[in-house]
Amino acid sequence: MQAVKRLDGWKLEISARLGEHARSLAWLAITSIMVVWVYEGHSTTLRSHLPLPSIPTPIADWIYVLYHHLATLILFGGGGWLVAVGLLGFKPAEIGIRLGEWRIGLKIAIVGALLLTPFAYLGSFQADMLKEYPLTMAALTSPTYFALWTLTYLIYYVGWEIFFRGTIGLGFARFIGSRDALFLQTALSTVVHIGKPETEMWAAIPGGLLMGWLTLRTGSIWWAVIFHLLVGLSNTLFCGWRRLGSLG
Repeated sequence: MQAVKRLDGWKLEISARLGEHARSLAWLAITSIMVVWVYEGHSTTLRSHLPLPSIPTPIADWIYVLYHHLATLILFGGGGWLVAVGLLGFKPAEIGIRLGEWRIGLKIAIVGALLLTPFAYLGSFQADMLKEYPLTMAALTSPTYFALWTLTYLIYYVGWEIFFRGTIGLGFARFIGSRDALFLQTALSTVVHIGKPETEMWAAIPGGLLMGWLTLRTGSIWWAVIFHLLVGLSNTLFCGWRRLGSLG
């Protein structure tokens, strides 16, 4: 009985000490997750370990990209969830896992994506964007494949938005204020674009600010997910059509 009481006391002491340093531990976890994602979560990691010479290139590309998107969902989505809910003690709704102010969120997401469509079109004229996108040409082979590609992309954006806009944006806004959290998640989400085309790197700054603001405004990550997905799909279509010669 005495041993049980002593064990319970140790548990309470450990819990209290973790609580004191929770934010420090959270930042160490966030940094570690980002490093693992950069080096182990990219499609090139799977390519180097699992070449698929017998599979047609567009399908093989899809498999590699799916690995990257699942890694994003697991590392950013799952990892961000664990940091926010498990370590910092937030409720899921407090990091945007809810509808929030859905009327304004849906409106801004759709209108914002439509306003950015011309920029996606202009981006398709740039050689570095055409070299990078679409991530697989198989997505444009039929409406069915495009629908499947949309689901593949959705997995990626859910993980991304939980991590940056939810855990870091909404979560840390409670500690450092909404403005600083907005710029912090924008800086971090821009930095991990290193290696992407320069145009995309620059676009990540206003994009991060807009999606971060949208999340803070509505209290939900889902409208940033929709906005990000629509922009990503328009980029896929314009770059894919230009590579196919369907655009002038």
